[in-house]
Amino acid sequence: MYSSFVSLGKFIPRYLILFVAMVNGIDSLISFSDFSLLVYRNTSDFSIWSWAFVFLEIFDHSFSFSACINYVLGESIFALIPPSMDWKERGYVTPVKNQDMCGSCWAFSIMGAPEGQMFQKTGKLVSLSEHNLVDCSQHEGNQGCHSGLMDNAFQYVLDVGGLDSEESYPYTGLVGHYNPNNSAANETVFMDLPKQEKALMKAVATLGPISVAIDAGNPSFQFYKSGIYYEPKCISESLNHAVLAVGYGFEGADSDMAKDQNNHCGIATMASYPTV
Repeated sequence: MYSSFVSLGKFIPRYLILFVAMVNGIDSLISFSDFSLLVYRNTSDFSIWSWAFVFLEIFDHSFSFSACINYVLGESIFALIPPSMDWKERGYVTPVKNQDMCGSCWAFSIMGAPEGQMFQKTGKLVSLSEHNLVDCSQHEGNQGCHSGLMDNAFQYVLDVGGLDSEESYPYTGLVGHYNPNNSAANETVFMDLPKQEKALMKAVATLGPISVAIDAGNPSFQFYKSGIYYEPKCISESLNHAVLAVGYGFEGADSDMAKDQNNHCGIATMASYPTV
């Protein structure tokens, strides 16, 4: 009991700092802007302490952008696009999942892209296994429940030749052991988009859900429930949370993301997708 208390004690000062910062920022107003992008997240019910426990690990293991390779996009990506898009309404997106007390947002972020593409290809929406990635992609550089990179996860799928389904490899929120079972999806290549909101919007419109990372380190994000999220204190290169971009142009906001020239919260800094 004593040793457990001592082990926890070394983290208390860091948790307390984050706790105080969140309490001080809880009254901050979230204002609207021209920027409008619909994302899926699964942390809205975290307590302040849970948020600190999970996300301090991601803060401590900062994402390394040197691992990313920028691919040249085909001309089709710049085709005319509709003023709004919501892949969830079209049946391309599985229900929101819960990552529990595990810093595995990166795994949840990347799954939505192949799930949507497989639905387009087969007409069947199959939930893929995030835990497959949490357990098995350490060789590619990920750290299980202690953070990871989406490109590393995409590379893992290429290396092993497929992804398990959620049914065959269910999520537990704990790091387990390598146990690939039944491949439910595969990919032939993965691509990183240019760091431009216009490119991201066109990719969402023409390809489907896209894996993205954002700066979620401000207190306002923990208390965000719905609607358009805008945080003036966001830093576009300080990415610490991964989500899935499933659409754009909602709630009467201007659908042209390129009007926000500041790459708000880094939404376009680290966007990527696979081809299945």
